[in-house]
Amino acid sequence: MSILTEPKIEKLKRQKRPKKQVVSVKMEEKPEKPKKEKKAERLEYFQNREDGLFLITGWMKENGPEIEREIRMGDSLTIRARACEDGGEGWGIWLEWQDPNGLQHRWVMPAAMLSQPGSAWLSALQDGGYIADPSCAAQIKKYLATQTVPDRARVTKKTGWTADSVFVLPDAAIGAAEGEEVILAAGGSAAYAQGGTMEGWQQLAKQAQGNSRLVFALSAALAGPLLYITGQESGGFNFVGASSTGKSTALRLAASVWGGPDYVKSWRTTDNAAEGTAVFHNDSLLILDELGQATAKTCSEMSYMLSNGAGKTRASRDGTARAVQTWRVLFLSSGEVGLADKLAEAGQRPKAGQEVRLVDFPADAGAGMGIFEQVEKGMTPGQTALDIKDAVKRDYGHAGRAFVSALVTGNGEAEKWVRDNLAEQTAAICPAGADGQVQRVASRFALCAVAGMFAVKNGILPLTEQDITSAAKTCFNSWVCNRGGIGSGEDQKIIETLHCFIETHGQSRFQDLNPAEDKNGNARIQTVVNRAGFRDGNTFYILQEQWKMQVFQGFDAKRAAKILNEKGYLKGREKGRLLSKETLPDLGATRCYVVRLPESEE
Repeated sequence: MSILTEPKIEKLKRQKRPKKQVVSVKMEEKPEKPKKEKKAERLEYFQNREDGLFLITGWMKENGPEIEREIRMGDSLTIRARACEDGGEGWGIWLEWQDPNGLQHRWVMPAAMLSQPGSAWLSALQDGGYIADPSCAAQIKKYLATQTVPDRARVTKKTGWTADSVFVLPDAAIGAAEGEEVILAAGGSAAYAQGGTMEGWQQLAKQAQGNSRLVFALSAALAGPLLYITGQESGGFNFVGASSTGKSTALRLAASVWGGPDYVKSWRTTDNAAEGTAVFHNDSLLILDELGQATAKTCSEMSYMLSNGAGKTRASRDGTARAVQTWRVLFLSSGEVGLADKLAEAGQRPKAGQEVRLVDFPADAGAGMGIFEQVEKGMTPGQTALDIKDAVKRDYGHAGRAFVSALVTGNGEAEKWVRDNLAEQTAAICPAGADGQVQRVASRFALCAVAGMFAVKNGILPLTEQDITSAAKTCFNSWVCNRGGIGSGEDQKIIETLHCFIETHGQSRFQDLNPAEDKNGNARIQTVVNRAGFRDGNTFYILQEQWKMQVFQGFDAKRAAKILNEKGYLKGREKGRLLSKETLPDLGATRCYVVRLPESEE
């Protein structure tokens, strides 16, 4: 056995050790896995173009969108803005489209319609001439509900003045601040359409000169915007006369101030439709043709409602009360009969103040030419009427807008001018000592005069201030004459009612206290059915209950007695008492009203 000593160990350490052999092993490379292609996303969006509203479908791929189909859902339908009322309620979608005739439509569709059953929203669009594929209704609905629109607008439900003095029409907001959008919720711009030129219309308006009814019609057409400024109540004027008088000529001329031939409406309508019509003509002009074609009930209710300025209270589907529609409107009307005569056809009387709210005056100017007082040399009234009828189809819709623009650019001075001149014109028109009802009517005639004067002052009406004031005064005087004076209208009605009852029933319902004798000297037998009282010449003894239930049915019978006493018709035995105690056949001592007609009225 060899033993390693220390020197041997050292020797071994000094010896070079052999290098370790490194063996390189080449690993077999694994093939790379193919990358998975990114899954294409389904693409679906809406595109509104001039040639229509489209639903675009396809795929979004790495190299960009790949369009599969373009589905035309309907005509172009632009979403202009999201709109709401001043209080932040009544949100809607401002839509615009063009109908097949090329007429532009705008409508603020209530957003709530999209969540209601059915497709009333689509029916409303189609009613405005929008053409859509019925099979795409769901997609169009989605387009309306989901599109992001940054623009906002303020919406109002009626034409006319807003609280901040912007005047809203279906296609315009006169006086709105720059960049501010104010829109009427309902569409219907056709009624307020414009045609021809302002200059052309002014040539037409010149034909009114010298004709009080035509000049007054133009002035009244412009008075609507002044109701808000002056605080006057709504009311109307009714041109009464035969069919050949020319009433419709005056109405057509007035309508041309605001719109075309479609501006004239009919009395034949429903309550709901009448309210909508009034709201659509708020602060402008409402024209209702042919009062005689409507029922007495419709005439009574509509004239009262329009002048009252508010509709009926109605319940919504959940039972809560809907907001009552309100308006300020000045309206012109025509009819072969007046309101009182129309109501009389159905055995009705006008309500208190109703004949003051709708003023009847003769369309015939009294010059033997119907509504005309003068025509151009070589022309007949008929030819002149035809010329006006043709002209209002060419030039229309300019004067009303120009009138409002003049008001809003006046920096408050225009409003002061209107108020100052209204007081002056009312004093000039209304006779001293006139009844309060007459004063109210005079103020409305004066308002029309001021509107005409303002239009002349601002170069809108090609007439003179004298033309305007003279026409208003002439028409007011015609009303006073037709009415029977400047006293109380209700007092006059009481007197007329008494006369009417006696004229109708003088022989049949009043027993003669001194009957005529036959040839034998015996009193003739008189048969009286439903006796109202007794008669002695021109003195009538009307029984108390008959006075109340028959003669003055619908009136305050006691007030009627008081008025007749003041007018000298009651001739009782006891001074200061309305009822008189008389001894009458079969009845003995009975209290009754003793009426004595003037000798000429026997």
